[in-house]
Amino acid sequence: MGLIGLLVAAILADGGGRGGAKVIAVDPLADRRHLARCLGVTSAAAPAELARELRGLSDGDNSDGALDISVEVSGHPSGLQGALDATGYGGTVVLGSWYGGEPLKGLRLGMAFHRSHLDIRVSQVSTIAPKLRGRWSKDRRFHEAWETLRRLRPALALGARVMNLARAQEAFALLDEGKELAIVFDLRA
Repeated sequence: MGLIGLLVAAILADGGGRGGAKVIAVDPLADRRHLARCLGVTSAAAPAELARELRGLSDGDNSDGALDISVEVSGHPSGLQGALDATGYGGTVVLGSWYGGEPLKGLRLGMAFHRSHLDIRVSQVSTIAPKLRGRWSKDRRFHEAWETLRRLRPALALGARVMNLARAQEAFALLDEGKELAIVFDLRA
């Protein structure tokens, strides 16, 4: 789970300041799972531990131990497969990722997938669904985004590194190599 996944998890857990739903963050890296917990998720698990985690959270209304909704933002086919597999019968998988221009290899879309009756939704951040456009102007969306950031203050949990803009090339290399999760550019110098 990269920066986008952590922010999405935090927003879902926050529920607009009203308390969100149960949110389970899934990431192979222990430090990213720790950050997700710091941002308010209900629990965090490695991909191999997810089934056990789901059984531990199941209740009378969810006896199959599967998710009602999965939000996939990793951009990796394994993340997509994990979301499809973890979502219960008739559940919803929201794809907030872009998987590049190459075909996705290794996806298991056999009989179990076709019988799952999943609702797969594709998210697009630069536009809004036509039925909501009249109510959610660009100004309103930006206002809500900034209010959410002010309320969540994710930089406090994420510990973003601050670098001078003159070191942008070095900063992008650190991000690309996975050595930093987030970098804030200081524009004062």
